[in-house]
Amino acid sequence: MLRHRYTFVMRILALLVLLSVALAAAGCGGDDGSDIDEAVAAMMKKIPRGTDAFAYFDVAALRSDNDLAAMSDALMGDWDAAFGALSMPVDDIDAVGLAGEETMVFAGSFDLDEIRDVLDDGGMDDDEYLDVEIWEEGDVGLALVSEDCIIFQLDGDIEDCVDAMKGKRPSVYDDEDVAGTVGRLPASLIVLYGVEGGGIFDDLGLDDLEATAVSMDKADADTISMALVFRFEDEDAADDAIEDIEDNMKEDPGGIDPDTVEIEQDGRYVEVTAEAAMGTFLS
Repeated sequence: MLRHRYTFVMRILALLVLLSVALAAAGCGGDDGSDIDEAVAAMMKKIPRGTDAFAYFDVAALRSDNDLAAMSDALMGDWDAAFGALSMPVDDIDAVGLAGEETMVFAGSFDLDEIRDVLDDGGMDDDEYLDVEIWEEGDVGLALVSEDCIIFQLDGDIEDCVDAMKGKRPSVYDDEDVAGTVGRLPASLIVLYGVEGGGIFDDLGLDDLEATAVSMDKADADTISMALVFRFEDEDAADDAIEDIEDNMKEDPGGIDPDTVEIEQDGRYVEVTAEAAMGTFLS
């Protein structure tokens, strides 16, 4: 049994709420990432390799589906105030990629002239790097890649993101461990990835666990489907962990329907699928 009072399932579900606050404030695949959903892969290719955490939100799908209204409100409730001030209202945002607490990639349809006016009025300096328009002030940088894509770097060099996007340096997508784990998830509305102890999935209590990936999607009007991938140091560690995972998912499931839980092992990976009532997650 796990050593912690709260199961790793509850820790993962609670993380969704924490990520929404952070944003407001600021089938098995191969190990090469080839099976990563195209939209998720596009985000990963704009983030420099080395992050301990990655998240993807299909904002347009969440916003447009009435059945997902509660989840959408919880994730985006404060975004309009936070990014509307930058002339980036939520209605203009289609998807968000987040790496740690530093990097945010926005896909959507943006009025760059209005955004430039806001940045200029705010005292930020504009420049060009590898044919990409960038704005910087202190540790904060933005790349106005196009009317469809904007990158925020909140604590670091925005040039690093441009380098990753242009193939001048490795991106998160080029990290075989990250891509090989995320690539095992189905295409979904929400994708989360984090290394063990890296802050996003902080100590789930599974021995020799290296990283965890989670995806969530709509199964029907009342149900959310989720997939979890646990990557361990080796196959033996994955085998040893299956009993703990099964006990916690089925005996203390944190709102997940135990009858829908399916667990499979593939080498050093343990993969779980399950379903839960829509209101379980962000009520």
